[in-house]
Amino acid sequence: MLKIKKIIDLSNEIYSNSPHNTFFIPTELKIISTIDKDGWYSERIDFSPHVGTHVDAPAHRLKNVDTIDKAPLDSFIGLAAIIDLRFKKPEEEIYLKDLEKYDSKISNSSMVLLATGWCKKISQDDLYINRSPYLGAEAAEYLVKKKVKGVGIDHYSIGGSNPDNVAAPHEILMNNNINIFEELNFPDEIFKVDEGYFIGFPLRIRNGSGSPVRAVLVELSE
Repeated sequence: MLKIKKIIDLSNEIYSNSPHNTFFIPTELKIISTIDKDGWYSERIDFSPHVGTHVDAPAHRLKNVDTIDKAPLDSFIGLAAIIDLRFKKPEEEIYLKDLEKYDSKISNSSMVLLATGWCKKISQDDLYINRSPYLGAEAAEYLVKKKVKGVGIDHYSIGGSNPDNVAAPHEILMNNNINIFEELNFPDEIFKVDEGYFIGFPLRIRNGSGSPVRAVLVELSE
């Protein structure tokens, strides 16, 4: 029986004008009723499913493939393989050699978490928006060969923002039904976790190209 030691939140908050891929509309959160005035407190959120901590469905890039509501739930949970890439420089590729160091931890049940440190730089400035590290095509092909269940990164795009880089890792992973989790938030404590499960369940959005997720790392007891 699995015993849970700790649950670590890997999600960013949802709030108005949060840092985002400028291709999409900014998030807007409005209070629409209050207890004092209306008897109930409630709000309205206008946002893209690709802004904030989210998962991309293959339909985000490819035609005639599954949308987010069609994906099996077990594809959103798996053993975490935490890849420490905090040494990466702006706009630097994540190479095959960077992943091969962790080869023994990456398997067909893995959720590979690419921790570049860019979650610490989150803002609407040029460094975060336009100059993040990105997963290279060769490294993405390696993850396909390893038959991983999912890949996550702490930036809004696993392919960075440069048009020359952004499409390839998305297409390589999505063509093999590997979920892509983006805008994850990695606190320093995850690098001390020996064994744990990543969980990032989406909303059941009909014909959705992706969905917000509440991503967590479940650390297991020895």
